[in-house]
Amino acid sequence: MSPNDEPIVSPNQTVTEQKSALRQRVIAAREALSIEERGRQAALVHARLFIEASFERAKTVLITASFGSEIDTTPVVTALHLARKTVVMPRVVKGEPRLHLKRVTEHTQFVPGVFGILEPPASASDVDLNALDLVIVPGVAFDRRGNRLGYGGGYFDRLLAEIEGAPSLHAPRCEKIALALACQIVDAVPTAPHDRCVPVILTPTERLACTFRGGVLGSG
Repeated sequence: MSPNDEPIVSPNQTVTEQKSALRQRVIAAREALSIEERGRQAALVHARLFIEASFERAKTVLITASFGSEIDTTPVVTALHLARKTVVMPRVVKGEPRLHLKRVTEHTQFVPGVFGILEPPASASDVDLNALDLVIVPGVAFDRRGNRLGYGGGYFDRLLAEIEGAPSLHAPRCEKIALALACQIVDAVPTAPHDRCVPVILTPTERLACTFRGGVLGSG
């Protein structure tokens, strides 16, 4: 079943309830794909990412470890290391709303985080927000306007807002790209004022260059 088979907006649902319903549908659609099909689509997305100008010129890249039925980010991390770029991954500290940015190397021993996702250990070196050139933004669903649906914790919305408000110490400013399987692109993502957009979304068949107002959504 496609995540667009059911209406996203219901007059009897709050935005939070709409998001939860869509999240469940998209994750179910993603998990319904065979391992082979997910791998095929992921390889096409990786190929698009590797020829992105922002990927090629970036020196310091933030990326998350994939889990479950997400696009595998391991090949991307490997490519970053081979290109001698600085690889940064987030670490969640229980009770703290802000992600801790940690440098990782080929020898980093990852540990399960608060949500079971592999993360760098607390002992890994901290990385300043202003050092980032590129963020590979995770998400459950996206629409063609660049609206993003995450897992509900708000960590990346807060991080992207912080990046947008940070002083630029070097050029170009930090860029953002999302990677998505075909089933993760939906007609419309329910939004709230605090939600952040993603300017570029790469799918197996498309490069979506999205337009929005300064990265900040309206009350939608």
